[in-house]
Amino acid sequence: MARVVLVDSSAASRRLVRSVLECEHDIETVEEFVDTVGLTQYLLRSMPDLVLIDSHILSKGGIEVIESIMSETPLPILLLSELDQDAQASLLLQAMSRGALAIESKPSVSDVHGGQSLRAAVRRLMRVPVVHHPRSRPLRVPNVRSVTPGTLQKREPSSRGSSSIDFANRSIEVVGIGASAGGPGVVAEILSALPKEFVACVLVVQHLPVGFADHFASFLRVRIQLPVEVPKDTLEIVPGTVIVAPDDAHLVIGARGRCQSLHSAAVRGHRPSIDLLCESMARFYGSASIGVVLSGIGSDGTAGLRAIRRSGGLTVCQDGESAAVNGMPRAASDSGAAAFRQTPREIIQTLLRARSRNRESGGLHGT
Repeated sequence: MARVVLVDSSAASRRLVRSVLECEHDIETVEEFVDTVGLTQYLLRSMPDLVLIDSHILSKGGIEVIESIMSETPLPILLLSELDQDAQASLLLQAMSRGALAIESKPSVSDVHGGQSLRAAVRRLMRVPVVHHPRSRPLRVPNVRSVTPGTLQKREPSSRGSSSIDFANRSIEVVGIGASAGGPGVVAEILSALPKEFVACVLVVQHLPVGFADHFASFLRVRIQLPVEVPKDTLEIVPGTVIVAPDDAHLVIGARGRCQSLHSAAVRGHRPSIDLLCESMARFYGSASIGVVLSGIGSDGTAGLRAIRRSGGLTVCQDGESAAVNGMPRAASDSGAAAFRQTPREIIQTLLRARSRNRESGGLHGT
C-alpha cells in the first residue's frame, strides 16, 4: 500500500484527488494539509512514501518547504498542476530545481485517463530513491586554469574498465546533456558556469510534460550567460549557444552543422529521447562530442552514450551521491557507456577544460 500526503488549499480539490488516488485500493492518503505549516515536521515523524503538492501552494511557501523537505527528510515529491500551466510554469520549474521529481495534471471528474496517469505516476515515483539535498547556495564556478588532468577523477564504471580519454589533439564541437527527474536544477547549475565564449554548441534533452519546453528555455535564460533556443523545425548548430529539445519531439542532428526537431515515435517510452540525440551526435561529430547524462529515472541516455564512446567521444554521467535520482546515471555507469562519473562541479571542470583545449588548438575547427 502506497502511503501519500496531499497538500492542497481547496477542500473540494482534496476530496477529488483523494478519491482518484484511492479508487483501486493500493494507494492511501494518510494525511492532508491545507498549507505547508507543519508539513516538514509531520514528514519527519511519519515518513510516507510520497508527497503530492498542488501548484497553487508553490507561491505560498511551497518552494521553500520543498527545499526544506529535500534537506531534512528527502522524499519523492509530485507536483499537481492545472491544465493551463502557463501562469504557473516558472514556479513549477523552480520547484523541480529544488527537488520535486515530476509534474502531473490535476485530475477532473470527467477525465478518466488523467486519473490513471496520476495513479501510475504515484506508483512509479514512490519507488524512486531520492538523495539528501543541501540547502541552496550560490554556485562557485571553478577557474579553468586550476583544472588539471587529475581533477577528472576517472572512476571505472564496470568490470569492463575503460581507457582514459583526454583532450590532447581534440576539438569539441557539440555537447549533449540529458536529464529527467531531478534534472532542471543541475542542468541550470552546469550551464550557468559556461562563459559567453564557450566554443561548443550545447544540446539539451530534459524530460518534461508537454507544454514546458519554452518555459524551460526561459527558466535557463535568466540563469545562464549563453543564448538559449528551441527549434521549431531546423536550427543551425552555433558555438556558444544552448539548444533545448522542443515539446513532444526529438532533438537530433540531421546533418553536420544543423539540428532538427523530429516528430517520430517515442524511443523506449521517451520523446524527446536522450539516446536519439546522442546517437546522432556520434554519427555526425564522433570524437568531437561530449555526452553527459544527469539525474533521472530509467536508462534513457545509456545507448546514446555508448554510441558516442564507440565513436571516440567523451562520455560522462553524474555521480550517484549528487544525483537527485540515480537511475539514468547508474544505468550509464554500470553498463560501461559512461567513461567517467562526476559531480556537477567536476562536469563543469571537464567542459571548461574542453573549452581551454579548443582555445589552444585554434577554436572550434582547429583540428
